[in-house]
Amino acid sequence: MSMRLIKDNRNFQIHWVSSLIAQMGNFFTVVAMPWLALSISNNDPVSMATVLAAASLPQAVFLLFGGLIVDRFSPFGVLFSSRIIFVLVVMSLAVLVYFNQVSLYLLHIYSFLLGTLTALSIPAAQSMLPGMTHPDDLGHANGYMMGSIQVAQILGPLAAGWVIWMAKYYRGIPESHTDSVAIAIAFFIDALGVLIAVILMSFIRLNTILANKDGIFHMLKEGFVFCWRDKGVAVVLGYLFVLSFFLHGTLMAGLPVVAKLQLGLDERGYSVLYAMLGIGTVLGIVLGMLIKLPSVKLGLLVICCDITGAWGLIFLSTATSYMYAAVALVVIGIPNGFVMVSGTTWFQKRTPAHLMGRVISILMFSILGLVPVSLVITGWLMTSYPATAVLQIAGLTILLLGLVSLSIPGMRRIGATPVVKYPFEVT
Repeated sequence: MSMRLIKDNRNFQIHWVSSLIAQMGNFFTVVAMPWLALSISNNDPVSMATVLAAASLPQAVFLLFGGLIVDRFSPFGVLFSSRIIFVLVVMSLAVLVYFNQVSLYLLHIYSFLLGTLTALSIPAAQSMLPGMTHPDDLGHANGYMMGSIQVAQILGPLAAGWVIWMAKYYRGIPESHTDSVAIAIAFFIDALGVLIAVILMSFIRLNTILANKDGIFHMLKEGFVFCWRDKGVAVVLGYLFVLSFFLHGTLMAGLPVVAKLQLGLDERGYSVLYAMLGIGTVLGIVLGMLIKLPSVKLGLLVICCDITGAWGLIFLSTATSYMYAAVALVVIGIPNGFVMVSGTTWFQKRTPAHLMGRVISILMFSILGLVPVSLVITGWLMTSYPATAVLQIAGLTILLLGLVSLSIPGMRRIGATPVVKYPFEVT
């Protein structure tokens, strides 16, 4: 593993540390938001799912335009600005929650705003890497960045759960009750973490990137044309679109319900389960950084990872104990982490620099585009069927998708698909 990024690249050091701190704070909101929604709605899974969908919807829609904005201006400027606005929005939410003035309707609005800002920051943060690292270090840079996110996913939820529990304890609030002051503290810590990240970002020095003066729709079309003409990219995007529908939304809506209503856990228990997913993902990221596969074998291993993740989701659906659920989440996280590093690096190496923001946005859209729909459907199904049954059906569907893909030679060798020649004419 190259240490050049850590020792010599000051810009990357700052970007890495600031992203880690910001993500640590973000996971306080990840824990607090669904728990607050369940509390306000009297444990209604549909209401909780629609609050989460309100954040995922702008991520699905605006991710594409976030990439356009990144390519139109600069990744650094977009990330810096979105983080400043994020701090203001979360701080105002913390104040309202502290004074117990948040309705379910208002919570949907805040969730939508935070999702919109996240939709801008994701392609901006990823698009900064090729401009501050050597191409040979790009895989390690992705590993460090994604690893820091998953470390935050381990430490952030654990810290959030304990902070919320301690606030309730010192205020004399029963563990079975949700305390608005404790939840407000979690939101405030999120805002503080992102504010520190903004301050650190002010020390980054990058070469000025000339703005792209092409029209918005021409830029968007150029990104889609590139993805369509690169057959390997097109097939992978379609595969991810289907896979993510059954995985991410189902897990996001199902895990809080399983934790609170099926396993009888409080905020601490839920936060630990969420951290287990992060632990598995970190292990997968480390494997992705260490294992250097030829492109021809990448597709085969990714499909095997998806099949493994499907089994993890099936195991989670049958979990009757805290430890069983924790192991299942680690099993889901390991293949997810490996695919994150290997897949993102594969995309970045195939993409021209000036299209990076748009292509990364299209990639993120293929992963998150149907999550709002998946969330709502999952929440609705859980009002009529047990959460275990919903998770099991999703896991079996992913397993079937993986087995079918495994039987197709072109899918197993998708990583070796020839790169499209660029530039090309966009009419």
